[in-house]
Amino acid sequence: MYGVHIVQHYLFPLLKPKSVALVGASERAGSLGRGVLENLLASHFTGELYLVNPNYRRVLDKPVYSSMADIGRPVDLAVIVAPVAAVPSILRDERAQLRTAVIMSAPSTSDGAMTPAWRSDVAAVAAARNVRLLGPGAFGVVRSDIGLNATFCAPPTLRGRLALVSQSGAVCTAMLDFAAPMRIGFSSVISLGSGIDVGFGELLDSLLLDAETDGILLYVESIADARGFMSALRAAARIKPVVVLKAGRSLESGAQTVLSPGIATSPDEVFDAALMRSGTVRVRTYAQLFAAARVLAMGDRASGDRLAIVSNGRAPALLAADSAFPQAWHWLASGR
Repeated sequence: MYGVHIVQHYLFPLLKPKSVALVGASERAGSLGRGVLENLLASHFTGELYLVNPNYRRVLDKPVYSSMADIGRPVDLAVIVAPVAAVPSILRDERAQLRTAVIMSAPSTSDGAMTPAWRSDVAAVAAARNVRLLGPGAFGVVRSDIGLNATFCAPPTLRGRLALVSQSGAVCTAMLDFAAPMRIGFSSVISLGSGIDVGFGELLDSLLLDAETDGILLYVESIADARGFMSALRAAARIKPVVVLKAGRSLESGAQTVLSPGIATSPDEVFDAALMRSGTVRVRTYAQLFAAARVLAMGDRASGDRLAIVSNGRAPALLAADSAFPQAWHWLASGR
């Protein structure tokens, strides 16, 4: 009898780490390091948790290492809340055995010219060390099956089989606030932050291989790697339902992409067509994204093309038919 080979994506240390180091752990009330630590402790992470801060020996009665290198063993995920200026040196330390990192720190808008230089430095150091990054300015990562809440403000998350990937931490928080009273659970909640490294495409690929995830919700503002995103989206949507909320249409209203002479199409229309081609469902509002989460959380998957619409009026039935099958009237006219 042949053994079962389980394929694991290279981002699983980020998505489902066995060990986490909080770099910048602090006892100071109201600090980022204190808030993330409290969430990590309250969620009862099942793996190894290491605290790192050269200014402490103990935090909340937990031992603290002065550096990542002092841990002396491999760490799947570092959650970095240290000051911005310290981030490159944390990643550059070749003695540290680090695989992935979530960078919550980020230069403020007042830093001006420092911001692009700092981002470039962080990206270059991480690439040289082969450390994959989420962020900077990331909300963090929630993984319910291992009790991981590596965020600074996420409410308690029920275990479930939906994954949420968002460019906005506020959207993650709003979705979790909505989901809790509805008893909707999530396998993973991930915020990209500024996204100088890991993006939607790679995360979709990893969630496609994730046995704990049955459906995927995306909040998108911009796509850095359109080709990689579309390839991953098509692959994911063939296996698992994917729902996308895209923001920023008003910012693109003045831009035009010419497809052929005499035909001008806005970037949003191109994005819409791409989603339809991939088999992905697009929603337009928060409320629709929340509704999609409720539907997917039920776990019932429809199959086939046999759909019945029951209505107490002709108009609602027509609107439902238009939404469910835009070509319905063409088919009816052709006698199909």
